[in-house]
Amino acid sequence: MENSHHDFVTIATFNHPYEVAIIRIKLDSAGIDTFLKDELTTHIYPFSSNAVGGVKLQVRNEDLEAALEILENSGHPTNDEDNSSGFLNRLALFTGQIPLLKRIRFEGRFLIIATLLFSSVIGIIYVIAKPTPYEKFTENDWCVVDINYQNTQIQPMTQEFVRLVQNGFCPEKISFRDNGAVFFPGLNSRPIKGEWNVNDSKLEITRIDTFAQIFEGEYDFSFAKNNLILESAKTKIKCSVDQFRY
Repeated sequence: MENSHHDFVTIATFNHPYEVAIIRIKLDSAGIDTFLKDELTTHIYPFSSNAVGGVKLQVRNEDLEAALEILENSGHPTNDEDNSSGFLNRLALFTGQIPLLKRIRFEGRFLIIATLLFSSVIGIIYVIAKPTPYEKFTENDWCVVDINYQNTQIQPMTQEFVRLVQNGFCPEKISFRDNGAVFFPGLNSRPIKGEWNVNDSKLEITRIDTFAQIFEGEYDFSFAKNNLILESAKTKIKCSVDQFRY
Protein backbone atom coordinates (compact mmCIF):
# COMPACT_ATOMS: atom_id res chain seq x y z
CA MET A 1 0.00 0.00 0.00
CA GLU A 2 1.32 3.42 -0.90
CA ASN A 3 2.02 5.63 2.12
CA SER A 4 0.45 9.08 2.26
CA HIS A 5 2.33 11.78 4.12
CA HIS A 6 -0.79 13.84 4.77
CA ASP A 7 -1.34 12.16 8.15
CA PHE A 8 2.25 12.76 9.30
CA VAL A 9 3.13 15.47 11.84
CA THR A 10 6.48 17.10 12.58
CA ILE A 11 8.07 16.21 15.91
CA ALA A 12 11.53 17.78 15.49
CA THR A 13 13.60 19.79 13.03
CA PHE A 14 17.29 19.51 12.13
CA ASN A 15 19.66 21.65 10.07
CA HIS A 16 20.98 18.68 8.04
CA PRO A 17 19.71 15.16 7.24
CA TYR A 18 22.70 13.39 8.86
CA GLU A 19 21.78 14.88 12.26
CA VAL A 20 18.58 12.84 12.40
CA ALA A 21 20.11 9.44 11.60
CA ILE A 22 20.46 8.06 15.14
CA ILE A 23 17.06 9.09 16.42
CA ARG A 24 15.46 7.85 13.24
CA ILE A 25 17.01 4.42 13.81
CA LYS A 26 15.54 4.37 17.35
CA LEU A 27 12.11 5.25 16.05
CA ASP A 28 12.29 2.62 13.30
CA SER A 29 13.37 0.03 15.90
CA ALA A 30 10.24 0.87 17.88
CA GLY A 31 8.11 0.17 14.81
CA ILE A 32 7.38 3.84 14.19
CA ASP A 33 7.28 4.91 10.54
CA THR A 34 9.22 8.12 9.89
CA PHE A 35 9.48 10.59 7.07
CA LEU A 36 11.99 13.38 6.48
CA LYS A 37 10.34 16.39 4.93
CA ASP A 38 12.60 18.67 2.82
CA GLU A 39 15.45 16.11 3.02
CA LEU A 40 16.09 16.19 -0.73
CA THR A 41 16.08 19.99 -0.85
CA THR A 42 18.75 20.30 1.84
CA HIS A 43 20.84 17.59 0.17
CA ILE A 44 20.89 19.40 -3.15
CA TYR A 45 21.03 22.92 -1.71
CA PRO A 46 22.78 22.70 1.69
CA PHE A 47 22.61 26.46 2.27
CA SER A 48 18.85 26.45 1.87
CA SER A 49 18.22 24.68 5.17
CA ASN A 50 17.29 27.84 7.07
CA ALA A 51 15.15 29.06 4.19
CA VAL A 52 12.96 25.94 4.20
CA GLY A 53 12.96 25.63 8.00
CA GLY A 54 15.35 22.70 8.19
CA VAL A 55 14.73 18.99 7.80
CA LYS A 56 11.48 17.96 9.49
CA LEU A 57 11.28 14.59 11.20
CA GLN A 58 7.69 13.41 10.91
CA VAL A 59 5.69 10.48 12.25
CA ARG A 60 2.11 9.35 11.90
CA ASN A 61 -0.56 10.88 14.11
CA GLU A 62 -1.17 7.62 15.91
CA ASP A 63 2.55 7.28 16.76
CA LEU A 64 2.97 10.84 17.97
CA GLU A 65 2.90 10.24 21.74
CA ALA A 66 5.32 7.28 21.60
CA ALA A 67 7.68 9.14 19.25
CA LEU A 68 7.81 12.21 21.48
CA GLU A 69 8.62 10.01 24.48
CA ILE A 70 11.52 8.37 22.58
CA LEU A 71 12.87 11.79 21.56
CA GLU A 72 12.71 13.11 25.10
CA ASN A 73 14.32 9.99 26.58
CA SER A 74 17.11 10.27 24.00
CA GLY A 75 17.86 13.86 24.94
CA HIS A 76 16.76 15.29 21.61
CA PRO A 77 14.77 18.55 21.69
CA THR A 78 11.27 18.20 20.32
CA ASN A 79 9.34 20.90 18.57
CA ASP A 80 7.51 21.41 21.87
CA GLU A 81 10.72 23.04 23.05
CA ASP A 82 11.82 25.05 20.04
CA ASN A 83 8.86 26.21 17.93
CA SER A 84 5.11 26.36 17.48
CA SER A 85 4.93 23.01 15.70
CA GLY A 86 5.02 21.39 19.12
CA PHE A 87 1.66 22.94 19.88
CA LEU A 88 0.28 21.49 16.67
CA ASN A 89 1.66 18.10 17.60
CA ARG A 90 -0.08 18.18 20.98
CA LEU A 91 -3.26 19.39 19.32
CA ALA A 92 -3.06 16.53 16.81
CA LEU A 93 -2.65 14.07 19.68
CA PHE A 94 -5.52 15.55 21.69
CA THR A 95 -8.00 15.82 18.81
CA GLY A 96 -7.04 12.34 17.62
CA GLN A 97 -8.55 10.96 20.83
CA ILE A 98 -11.97 12.58 20.25
CA PRO A 99 -14.34 9.94 18.79
CA LEU A 100 -16.09 12.26 16.33
CA LEU A 101 -12.82 13.78 15.09
CA LYS A 102 -10.20 11.04 15.12
CA ARG A 103 -11.16 9.72 11.66
CA ILE A 104 -10.69 13.17 10.13
CA ARG A 105 -7.29 14.29 8.87
CA PHE A 106 -5.48 16.68 11.19
CA GLU A 107 -5.97 19.66 8.84
CA GLY A 108 -9.74 19.12 9.05
CA ARG A 109 -9.65 18.67 12.82
CA PHE A 110 -7.61 21.84 13.20
CA LEU A 111 -10.08 23.78 11.05
CA ILE A 112 -13.03 22.52 13.12
CA ILE A 113 -11.36 23.41 16.43
CA ALA A 114 -10.29 26.83 15.13
CA THR A 115 -13.82 27.54 13.90
CA LEU A 116 -15.34 26.57 17.25
CA LEU A 117 -12.86 28.73 19.15
CA PHE A 118 -13.44 31.69 16.83
CA SER A 119 -17.22 31.35 17.16
CA SER A 120 -16.91 31.20 20.94
CA VAL A 121 -14.79 34.36 21.03
CA ILE A 122 -17.25 36.20 18.77
CA GLY A 123 -20.12 35.04 20.98
CA ILE A 124 -18.39 36.29 24.13
CA ILE A 125 -17.62 39.65 22.51
CA TYR A 126 -21.25 39.95 21.38
CA VAL A 127 -22.56 39.25 24.87
CA ILE A 128 -20.14 41.74 26.44
CA ALA A 129 -20.81 44.46 23.85
CA LYS A 130 -24.58 43.92 23.64
CA PRO A 131 -26.47 46.86 25.17
CA THR A 132 -28.46 46.09 28.30
CA PRO A 133 -32.22 46.73 28.37
CA TYR A 134 -31.54 49.76 30.58
CA GLU A 135 -29.19 51.22 27.97
CA LYS A 136 -31.66 50.58 25.16
CA PHE A 137 -34.48 52.32 27.04
CA THR A 138 -32.44 55.40 27.95
CA GLU A 139 -30.37 55.94 24.81
CA ASN A 140 -33.47 57.00 22.85
CA ASP A 141 -36.78 58.73 23.25
CA TRP A 142 -39.55 56.54 21.91
CA CYS A 143 -42.13 57.94 19.53
CA VAL A 144 -45.56 56.50 20.36
CA VAL A 145 -47.16 54.83 17.35
CA ASP A 146 -50.14 53.22 19.05
CA ILE A 147 -51.68 52.84 22.53
CA ASN A 148 -54.23 50.10 23.09
CA TYR A 149 -55.94 49.91 26.48
CA GLN A 150 -58.27 46.95 27.10
CA ASN A 151 -58.74 46.50 23.33
CA THR A 152 -59.57 50.18 22.85
CA GLN A 153 -57.24 52.40 20.85
CA ILE A 154 -56.27 55.61 22.61
CA GLN A 155 -55.01 58.69 20.79
CA PRO A 156 -52.24 60.48 22.74
CA MET A 157 -52.59 64.28 22.80
CA THR A 158 -50.18 66.29 24.92
CA GLN A 159 -51.52 69.80 25.51
CA GLU A 160 -48.18 71.50 26.19
CA PHE A 161 -46.69 70.72 22.76
CA VAL A 162 -46.87 73.11 19.85
CA ARG A 163 -47.39 70.67 16.99
CA LEU A 164 -45.07 71.13 14.02
CA VAL A 165 -46.07 69.98 10.57
CA GLN A 166 -42.81 68.31 9.62
CA ASN A 167 -42.07 64.85 8.28
CA GLY A 168 -40.58 62.66 10.96
CA PHE A 169 -41.32 65.01 13.88
CA CYS A 170 -42.71 63.12 16.87
CA PRO A 171 -44.64 65.22 19.43
CA GLU A 172 -45.96 62.20 21.38
CA LYS A 173 -43.18 60.18 22.95
CA ILE A 174 -42.07 58.16 25.95
CA SER A 175 -38.85 59.27 27.63
CA PHE A 176 -37.00 57.02 30.09
CA ARG A 177 -34.61 59.10 32.20
CA ASP A 178 -31.43 57.97 33.94
CA ASN A 179 -32.78 59.20 37.30
CA GLY A 180 -35.65 56.70 37.21
CA ALA A 181 -38.29 59.12 35.94
CA VAL A 182 -40.43 58.27 32.92
CA PHE A 183 -42.65 60.58 30.87
CA PHE A 184 -45.61 59.37 28.80
CA PRO A 185 -47.53 61.52 26.32
CA GLY A 186 -50.62 63.22 27.70
CA LEU A 187 -54.14 62.08 26.93
CA ASN A 188 -55.54 65.51 26.13
CA SER A 189 -53.47 66.60 29.12
CA ARG A 190 -49.98 67.60 30.13
CA PRO A 191 -47.22 64.92 29.93
CA ILE A 192 -47.77 62.04 32.33
CA LYS A 193 -44.95 61.41 34.80
CA GLY A 194 -44.04 58.26 36.68
CA GLU A 195 -41.14 56.07 37.72
CA TRP A 196 -39.61 53.07 35.98
CA ASN A 197 -37.37 50.14 36.73
CA VAL A 198 -36.20 47.34 34.44
CA ASN A 199 -34.52 43.95 34.71
CA ASP A 200 -33.67 41.49 31.96
CA SER A 201 -37.27 40.55 31.21
CA LYS A 202 -39.72 42.97 32.85
CA LEU A 203 -40.34 46.72 32.88
CA GLU A 204 -42.11 48.09 35.95
CA ILE A 205 -43.98 51.41 35.77
CA THR A 206 -45.07 52.96 39.09
CA ARG A 207 -46.16 56.27 40.67
CA ILE A 208 -47.98 57.51 37.59
CA ASP A 209 -49.44 60.93 38.43
CA THR A 210 -52.50 60.72 36.12
CA PHE A 211 -54.17 57.90 34.18
CA ALA A 212 -52.48 55.37 36.45
CA GLN A 213 -55.08 52.75 35.49
CA ILE A 214 -53.73 52.85 31.92
CA PHE A 215 -49.98 53.13 32.34
CA GLU A 216 -49.04 51.62 35.71
CA GLY A 217 -48.08 47.96 35.82
CA GLU A 218 -45.56 45.34 34.84
CA TYR A 219 -44.72 45.17 31.14
CA ASP A 220 -43.15 42.62 28.86
CA PHE A 221 -40.95 44.39 26.34
CA SER A 222 -39.25 43.60 23.06
CA PHE A 223 -36.84 45.54 20.87
CA ALA A 224 -36.74 44.96 17.12
CA LYS A 225 -34.39 47.21 15.14
CA ASN A 226 -35.75 50.73 15.83
CA ASN A 227 -39.02 49.57 17.37
CA LEU A 228 -40.16 48.93 20.93
CA ILE A 229 -43.28 47.09 22.08
CA LEU A 230 -44.52 47.32 25.68
CA GLU A 231 -47.31 45.02 26.83
CA SER A 232 -48.94 44.72 30.26
CA ALA A 233 -52.06 42.82 31.28
CA LYS A 234 -54.23 45.72 30.10
CA THR A 235 -52.15 48.05 27.91
CA LYS A 236 -50.07 47.59 24.78
CA ILE A 237 -47.88 50.40 23.47
CA LYS A 238 -46.02 50.37 20.15
CA CYS A 239 -43.13 52.78 19.71
CA SER A 240 -40.32 53.66 17.32
CA VAL A 241 -37.06 55.53 17.88
CA ASP A 242 -37.52 59.30 17.92
CA GLN A 243 -35.19 60.53 15.16
CA PHE A 244 -35.49 64.14 16.38
CA ARG A 245 -34.21 63.61 19.91
CA TYR A 246 -31.99 66.43 21.11
